[in-house]
Amino acid sequence: MLGNAENYISKIISNLSPLCSLDKDLKLRFANSSFYQEFNIHPESVGKPILSFLPIKTDTKNQIELIFGKYRNSGIQNQEFSVGKKTYGYSLIPAEGETILILRDISDKKILEKKIQTLHRRLLNIQDKERESIAQDLHDSVGQTILAAKLHIESGSQEKGLELIDLASQELREIYSSIYPSHLKELGLIPAIKNLIKHFLNSFQVSFQSKLPENLSHSLGLIIYRLIQEGTTNIVKHSQAHNVFISLEQINDIIEIKIEDDGLGFDNNEVHIFSSGFGLENMKRRVEDLEGEFQIESHLHQGTKILITLPGKEKK
Repeated sequence: MLGNAENYISKIISNLSPLCSLDKDLKLRFANSSFYQEFNIHPESVGKPILSFLPIKTDTKNQIELIFGKYRNSGIQNQEFSVGKKTYGYSLIPAEGETILILRDISDKKILEKKIQTLHRRLLNIQDKERESIAQDLHDSVGQTILAAKLHIESGSQEKGLELIDLASQELREIYSSIYPSHLKELGLIPAIKNLIKHFLNSFQVSFQSKLPENLSHSLGLIIYRLIQEGTTNIVKHSQAHNVFISLEQINDIIEIKIEDDGLGFDNNEVHIFSSGFGLENMKRRVEDLEGEFQIESHLHQGTKILITLPGKEKK
C-alpha cells in the first residue's frame, strides 16, 4: 500500500508545473518530469548549479542569485525571468533546508500585456491628435472669424460683423458635430448617414443603399457612422471623383460596408498611403479593433473601392 501511495504522489508531482528543489548554492537537488521536459535537460543535471545549464542571460542570472540569496529562507512570489522567447513566473518556497522553485509559463500573459500597452499608447496618441486637430480648427476657423467680426463691428460695419458671427456659429456646430454626432442619437444611424452625405458630398453624384437592421447597438452604429464619415472625408479631400457609391448590408452575423468612387485613385502597392494623412489608417484601426477586415482596391485614375466587414454582434 505504501508503494502505491508513493507512486500516486510521484505521478501527481510529475504532472505539476515545472518545479525543483535547490540547496543554498543554487545546486539542483530534485526536479519533476515537467521541469526536465520544459528545459530539455536530463537527471544527470542533479548536483549542478541550476544557472549553469539554464540558457539565461548573465544579468538575469545575477538578479536571480540576488533574489535567491535574500529570499530562499523566507520565500517570495511573482518573480519572472526569460529563456529564449518564453517568460516564466516563479516562486521560492523554503522547505527543510532547501528551497523549492516553482515555475509557470506566462509568455501568453506577457504578450497580452504588451498588446494592451500598445493599444493604450495608441489611444493616448489618437486623443492627443484629436485635441490638436480641434484646437487647430478652433484657431483657424472660429477664432479668425470671430476676430474678423470684432474688427468689422469696431469699424462700424454692424451687418457684416453679425454675418461673421453667424458664420462662426455654423463653424462651431460643424466642429462639435465631428466630435460627437448628436443627430446620430436623435435621428438614428441611416438618417444620420444620409444627413452626412447631404452635407459632405453635396457636389458629388451619390448612390446610397442600406439593408441594415434597425436594432444595431448604439456603439456599433457610432463606429459605422465614423467609418462612413472618414471615408467620405477622404473622398472630398483627395479623390476628385464625380460619382460615389456607398452600401451597407448585414448578411447573417456579418456587416458589409462598401465605399467606392471614380476619382484619381492611387497605386495599390504604395503602402505608405496609410501614413500620409489620407485617414485610411484610422479606418483600418477602427475595423481591426472590432476584429473585422479592411480591404482597399485602387488604381491610378481608376477610382478607389473600400470593403469593410464587421461582426454584426459585439463581443461581451
